[in-house]
This record gives sequence, C-alpha cells and structure tokens, in this order.
Amino acid sequence: MSTHATVRYPPRLFIINYSLYIIMKHLITALSILVCSAQVSAQTNQIAAHIDSIFSHQEAEPGQNNMNIIHKASPFGIITDYSITFSSEMSEPLLALARDAAKQGKQTFKKEYHQNGIDTVGYTIVLDDQGNADNVRLSTTSIPTRSQAIGLPHIVTAPSGLEINYHYGPIDTLQGSATASRGMGALHFWYVSKPDHKASKPLDIDDFLTYIQPSFDSEGVTSFDIHYKHSKGFKTTDTSMRFLSTENWSGAGYGETHGKVYKIDSWQNVEQLLRRITDRINQYLDLHTDVDFVSVAARQPIGLPLFESRTSNITQPKLMIIPLPIIGMAGQSGGIATCVMVSVTKGELWIPMEYHRISEYIDSTVTYTDE
Repeated sequence: MSTHATVRYPPRLFIINYSLYIIMKHLITALSILVCSAQVSAQTNQIAAHIDSIFSHQEAEPGQNNMNIIHKASPFGIITDYSITFSSEMSEPLLALARDAAKQGKQTFKKEYHQNGIDTVGYTIVLDDQGNADNVRLSTTSIPTRSQAIGLPHIVTAPSGLEINYHYGPIDTLQGSATASRGMGALHFWYVSKPDHKASKPLDIDDFLTYIQPSFDSEGVTSFDIHYKHSKGFKTTDTSMRFLSTENWSGAGYGETHGKVYKIDSWQNVEQLLRRITDRINQYLDLHTDVDFVSVAARQPIGLPLFESRTSNITQPKLMIIPLPIIGMAGQSGGIATCVMVSVTKGELWIPMEYHRISEYIDSTVTYTDE
C-alpha cells in the first residue's frame, strides 16, 4: 500500500506568494492602462493634426468656416478644445474624420436623416475614459441638430470626445420661401494635451500678473487704469451709458472691477503683443502645474477672452484678459483697432461701450481719459 504525502506550504510563504500575485496583477493593469493611454493619445493627436490640416488647406468662406481653440484646466489635465463651424466645402473631410474616429471610440452614437433633398448627419463619440467609465457623463436629454430632425446624446464630461452635426437643405428667406440649398455644420473636439497638469488650487492673481507684465512692456503700447463699479439694483437703463458687455455669471447684481486698458498703435503690434502674452501665460502654467483656470486661447481671438481664471463664488476676484475691438475705428496700418483689457472683478463685469477712453464709471458717474 502506497502512501501519498501532502505538501503544505508554510503560512508565511503562502502570504508572500499571494502578495506577489496581487502586485503583478496591479502592475499588468497599470501597464495595460499606459498602453491604452498611449494609443488614445496618438489617436487624438492625429485628429487634432488632421483638423489643423483641413483648415490650413481649405479656402474658408468668410463668416462660415471658423475655428476657435482654447486650453482648459480639468481633473484629467489640461484639455485642448476645438470649437468649429463649417460650410459644405469642409463637410466631407470633417465627416470622414468622424467616421474614422468612431471606429476607435469607447462609445459612439450616430444618426442620419436623408429625405427630400435634406441631409442631416450627426456623431457623438467618447474617445477616452482613462480606464474608468465613471469619468464619462452624457446628457439625459438628446441635443437636437440644426434641422431639429434627429437628436444625439451630448457629452457633459469626458477626458476626450468628438461631437459633430451637419445639415444640408434649402435656406428659408425672410419671406418664408425656400432658396438654394446650403450646408452648415458644427464640430466640437477635445483631448487631454497635458496630463501632468492637475488643477487643484486657485490662481494667485498678483503673482500671475507680475509674471506676465513684461509681455506688455513694448513700443507702441500705452495704458491707463480702469475702475468700474455698479451697485446692486443699478440698471443700465438708468443712464445714457451703453455697454459692450454685461456678464451676469454670478447673479450678484453688483460688481467692482479694477485693472488696465492697453492701447496698441497698429494691427501688426496687436498680433505681436497677443503672441507675447500667450507665450508668457503658458510659461507660467508650465511652472505652476497645479493652478486651476477656465481657459487660455491657443489663437488670439478679438472679442473673446485670451485668459480667464476660475472662481467658485462671487466673493473671489476673477481675472480676465480680453482683446477688444474699438467700435467704428480702423487700425493705423490695417486690421481692427484693438485694445487689451486686463480686469480683476468681484461680482459682475460690465464693460462700457467706450471702454477705450473711459477710466472710471461708478453707477451713473463717468470719467474719461485725457487722451
């Protein structure tokens, strides 16, 4: 009769082996996420390069093909965000881009409508969730396309995504009769361009302004201080003062702004100044990789913020740097006569129409500069 001996591992050895198993399991998971992240990064970089190429090689129809690019702080890192409106000439390459992206998306929603000479196509594509489905949140109600014929889910939150809708059909005149057909569309694409920037603390406005100040110090640029204030309950209709913009983001009903307006003597100097400011801002953010902010413009838009800090409530000051056109004035060497406003605001920011020559307004009292 044979005897079979049972081999028993000492308890400590079993614990060590199990611990190694757990470590290896987590290591393999981490490596898988890194590989997936690298693949997603390559894909989104290709999409961005493709969009840039389409816009650089197509002749844009003025007022119909527009691309705005900003960088935004997020829990996933700095996100580069494309907002595009386009006409028929760019529809095919952009829709082809969406079709290719859909093949690799984490989640893809598509709808089409083709009837009676009317075409509507839409895609909603979640490109990346960084290995966690909880990082993605879709709208509970569908967002209709331009034609109102079909709707698609809207991406509320995701590290990377692409949304596009295109509609081709007759244009209605003011009299209600149909004219020639035309196509118009919109595309929204975003991806994590700097994953190491984890926004966790508010911007130190004084430190930031001190750092970027050298970019304003150049020939052809003059400045004056501004002080805007309106009390709670003050209405723009209470005075003959006209306003270029009233920002009611806080619902505070009051606002006080201090800052500077920089006047630039030529359009060439405007472009150079905005590039210098943008470069300096990005240098600061590279040095402070935990600072939270709303946006930095990748291009230099006129009438849209070049930089905007983030605030969580009306008691915190909010910084905005915005290039603004001077209404009714042309630049000395072509282009749009432009000023750059640097404002720090508590409450609501109201920008007077003649901001380029108003140094102070407090409710109904206005003070003009000497220039």
